[in-house]
Amino acid sequence: MILISYFVSFVCFANGFLLEGKTLQPPTTSSLITDVHFDLLMKLLREQRDNQRKQNQIIAQLQRDLLTTQQEVTNKYLDLNKSSLNRTVEKQYTHLLNRTDTLQNRLNILEQQYTALQNEYLQQQKMHSVDIMYMHQNVSKLDVITKNLGNELSSLKHLKTVSDLQRVNDILNETKHLENEIQKTNGKVNILENNIEARKNDVLALFNKADLTERKLAKRLNELDNRVILVAGATRGNYTNGQNILFSDIIIANGVGNVTSFKSSGIFTCERSGIYQIAAYISSNAHHCAFSVRKNKTFIGDAFGSVSDYVYDFETMTFVSVVQLNVNDTLEIYSDSTDDQLIYGNRESGMSIVQIL
Repeated sequence: MILISYFVSFVCFANGFLLEGKTLQPPTTSSLITDVHFDLLMKLLREQRDNQRKQNQIIAQLQRDLLTTQQEVTNKYLDLNKSSLNRTVEKQYTHLLNRTDTLQNRLNILEQQYTALQNEYLQQQKMHSVDIMYMHQNVSKLDVITKNLGNELSSLKHLKTVSDLQRVNDILNETKHLENEIQKTNGKVNILENNIEARKNDVLALFNKADLTERKLAKRLNELDNRVILVAGATRGNYTNGQNILFSDIIIANGVGNVTSFKSSGIFTCERSGIYQIAAYISSNAHHCAFSVRKNKTFIGDAFGSVSDYVYDFETMTFVSVVQLNVNDTLEIYSDSTDDQLIYGNRESGMSIVQIL
């Protein structure tokens, strides 16, 4: 509106401004405002009104948007408060539920303790009932004994003759005698108890000794089960003087790890230290048949024989000895005939090595 007022004033007094060199025309009534000016003025007024209407519409729209935004903010705020309230209520509910579970557990424990105490009370009541009955019985017995003592006391009070007093003296003597006998009996009982305790200790000692012997025997049997036993038959063939005899026919090989080497070489190598018995029997038809046993290549014994007719006759030579062997010691059996000798095989000749300790 202020702009329109300025514009009207400008139009009304526009003739007051002239270019240099122009003369001022005298004003007339028709020259104050023309139709063009009026139309222009109305156009400006319409534009101003339209602008004012648009401005009012925009302001109204902004107010509605503001109200909508405020409503949304309010709803969001209420939703947030409601969600927070729900979470708070849920936490409180969970807390109360946990406390309820805790109280329920404590209640269960208290109920169990109450049940246990009630059972113990009933048990004690039963025991005390038995004790009370036993006490009543004892009281009854004591009443009877008291009554008897009272009767005896009355009898003693009424003793009038010396014979009655003598009878009392006899009773006292008999009582002392019985007391002495009881003491002797108690002494014998103590002696018997001591003897029983001594016999008990003897039995316990015998049991421990038997258990120790059994363990030693079991250990010895285990050692015997694991002892070295080698039994083998000789390999048939002609052997020269100084040649070791082969024993490839293995009959028993217990506790021997190098059986393959023994079969191929005829040399027994000790794997466990101990005392061994070695026995050998060799059958041959040589005129002067003989064999020797050597430990670590050292002579320890021999056996020999003689055959007159080597076609029809043969000689069986035997050797038995006990030797101490350490680990890796060797035993061999050599042919000691002056000539080549045929040694029979197929278990007609053989040897055995047995660990005895």
